[in-house]
Amino acid sequence: MSDTTNNFEFWTNIGIAIATAVSGILMGVAFIKKKYDAMKAKMQKTKDHEEVIDFRSVMELKHNHIHEMLTSLRLQMHADRAQIGQFHNGGKFLEGSPMKRFSVSYESCKPGISMEYPYLQGVLATLFWDMIEILKQDDPRIRFTRSLQEETALRTYNESKNIEAFTLLPIKKQELYIGFIRIEWNDISNLPDDPEYANRLMEQYRSFIELEILRRG
Repeated sequence: MSDTTNNFEFWTNIGIAIATAVSGILMGVAFIKKKYDAMKAKMQKTKDHEEVIDFRSVMELKHNHIHEMLTSLRLQMHADRAQIGQFHNGGKFLEGSPMKRFSVSYESCKPGISMEYPYLQGVLATLFWDMIEILKQDDPRIRFTRSLQEETALRTYNESKNIEAFTLLPIKKQELYIGFIRIEWNDISNLPDDPEYANRLMEQYRSFIELEILRRG
């Protein structure tokens, strides 16, 4: 066999060895990358799951805290029902203007008093314009249903639920009214003995609830 043939076989073998080595390296890199991508995807999925759990925990804690404050306010006011309502848009009128609505998002009731929040979802604000006018006054004083103008939505609603007295305060974000706190009594004999103290209590709890609602959006 000539030297030329031997040289050809030598370099051929070298080429095959190099190609095999390169192929092995590339397969190894592909395998490692696949493993890395799978591990990264798993870590991201775990992180996303943890974030969802954390978000739910935060929202549940926030909800419980607001409900506890509302219940505490109801008990100190010796009231039958306490509610927090929040304003929102819900569709448009034919001419294109947004429909302003409100929904009761939190409610605390004395034992034996019905929960009304299921029936107060997406209510057109225009139907309770007399309530909106009271909110604009930003006055926590206790009002009597019998003193309201006759045949208004608020008086009709109160009388249908046997509400003899109530107080309303807006929840605000700077100058924007975003909701309200409403306290109701079915028996005026349970009204607070000190109206001034009741007013201060409403103001204080309004501040606490505003902060909690706005703190995490």
